[in-house]
Amino acid sequence: MFKTKTRKLHRSITLIAVIPLLITVLSGSLYSLFQYFGLDFFGL
Repeated sequence: MFKTKTRKLHRSITLIAVIPLLITVLSGSLYSLFQYFGLDFFGL
């Protein structure tokens, strides 16, 4: 029983930890795409 609760907790924490990484990858990809078209977005 304890193992199941620990596993669920770990999965939820992992999901929360992955979100900033996905935002970083997405913003980096968008920035390079915008640069290709000659647009500058320093906010990304």
